[in-house]
Amino acid sequence: MNEPEPNPFNKAARLILGLIASGLVLIGGLDIVTEVLRWHIKGGGLGIFKIAINSLVILAGLGILATMGRLAEKLADYFDE
Repeated sequence: MNEPEPNPFNKAARLILGLIASGLVLIGGLDIVTEVLRWHIKGGGLGIFKIAINSLVILAGLGILATMGRLAEKLADYFDE
């Protein structure tokens, strides 16, 4: 039985996408935490707009993590050609 040869770029694409997605989730989460801590310590207004933007960054990272397999295959196919 001849199995198709695995694409060598697929593993690298998964790694890069995973690192990017994890970074987005980490940076977005840390920025939300620092915004809430700043509000708690200094008082004043809570930056709702900043929290909303960082929530979208976290959702983008989670979306990349959820679709990482398909995105890696498409990216590997693109670089393979």
